[in-house]
Amino acid sequence: MEVNLYRCSCIFWFLSKPTFRMPTLRVNHFTELVLRNLIAYEQLSLVQLYVTSYARAMDMLIDTHTHEDIVKLVTSKFIVNHVGSNEEA
Repeated sequence: MEVNLYRCSCIFWFLSKPTFRMPTLRVNHFTELVLRNLIAYEQLSLVQLYVTSYARAMDMLIDTHTHEDIVKLVTSKFIVNHVGSNEEA
């Protein structure tokens, strides 16, 4: 996950648009199982919480948006759905 801020040395720096990049989430029948196991591993070991942070960010994106926003995430290949309909995923 990375955020690129394009800095402009001019007065209108607030008009620049930051770019937010995250790895694509491929949803299939085992996605929940794999994510839960990786999160449990991270919580029990002394590693940084990359998977936990990624899962939390994806949860906030998906849970707080309308159906149209979910469709936009799927059509832009931000989320690749291998389960079936968007409601099943």
